[in-house]
Amino acid sequence: MTESPIFGEHYHGSSTRQIAESAWRGYETISQVGIRGYEGPEFFEFTDDVGLTVFTKRNVAERGIVDTIEAAAADSDAVYLTFDIDSVDPSVAPGTGTPEPVGLSAHEALQVMEVAGTHPTGRRRRSHGDVAPVRPDRVDTDPRSQHTRDTLGAEVRRKMTAAVE
Repeated sequence: MTESPIFGEHYHGSSTRQIAESAWRGYETISQVGIRGYEGPEFFEFTDDVGLTVFTKRNVAERGIVDTIEAAAADSDAVYLTFDIDSVDPSVAPGTGTPEPVGLSAHEALQVMEVAGTHPTGRRRRSHGDVAPVRPDRVDTDPRSQHTRDTLGAEVRRKMTAAVE
């Protein structure tokens, strides 16, 4: 789980490992929400071994996105929010690096930002966040699809900016 057989050690999917292995944080301080596509037994054995908290898309469907985000941030004294556009269903956000069906809806994506913006840690402790990755080379050529993805990305970014100011 530390290296991709295709992309090597440092790639867009290795950010969680890089954060967890930094001098400041460990896996037990990280939660991932909306995970789907690589939910094999090895992945869950790894998460159990290192203490990484994972809420799959199935968990989100069962609990609801608001409850899931609140659970992911529970007992936190600060939140760094990274929003991966790959978590959104590709029918809503085409042009991602790893499109997987049954992703978050546009409404759920925006709710993530709304809940994060009202987390009890307060705005003063949540000063960072990012939105990634959009792959323009993988975008549907239909301008309506591009517009939908671009509009959602802009709105997620706007809500995130409002939450961290």
